[in-house]
Amino acid sequence: MENSTADILGLNHYKRYFKKGALGTGDYLDKETIIKDLEDHDIILNRRKQFLKNWDLFQNFVSEQDLITSCEVIKEKFPEYYDDYLKMLNERYLYSYCVFVARKETVDEYCSWLFEYLQELENVLDVQNREIGYFAELALGLYAIHNNLKIKNHCLEFRNLDIGFYTDVDFPLWKSQQKRRINFSFLINLGSKSHFVSITVILLFKIIFSIQNLFKRK
Repeated sequence: MENSTADILGLNHYKRYFKKGALGTGDYLDKETIIKDLEDHDIILNRRKQFLKNWDLFQNFVSEQDLITSCEVIKEKFPEYYDDYLKMLNERYLYSYCVFVARKETVDEYCSWLFEYLQELENVLDVQNREIGYFAELALGLYAIHNNLKIKNHCLEFRNLDIGFYTDVDFPLWKSQQKRRINFSFLINLGSKSHFVSITVILLFKIIFSIQNLFKRK
């Protein structure tokens, strides 16, 4: 992004879109809203989601040893971030999916730090496929929080995509060797306002998968 001449830069996904209004309204984040938001904020991020504790959540994607190694790299190479990193790994909230919008100078500073950190990780980890991306996902929130960036939150809408849904409930499906995720074709907001709905859905699918496994054993 350092070669861009734009004043504002961002990273978005082809199936994940920032919203300025409620989910499902088609009211997507536009140029005027972005400019206004960044008048008194440093970066636009999605709303933090309540998942598992991050230490447990990310073991669905990388090994526990790799997480330990990431802590060691942070402690040795970026010691000023170490306490914040440990705190983040033990929290249940995450600025997920590596999507953001910010002024160019903010993005350049972030990318400079990020790529140095990821390079240090690649030097000591045997990473495969998308694993390095999961560490970048943790790094975005870590950088924003540690550097006291003023964050403007907007919802993300997922289009034509099965959403991985994470919960403390021990679904039988998770006991498979592949640790596959349970996928839904809709997005459940796990904020406090929909806590009752989330619990109801969790229990419903636990019953479904338990019955499914019961029949498989017969």
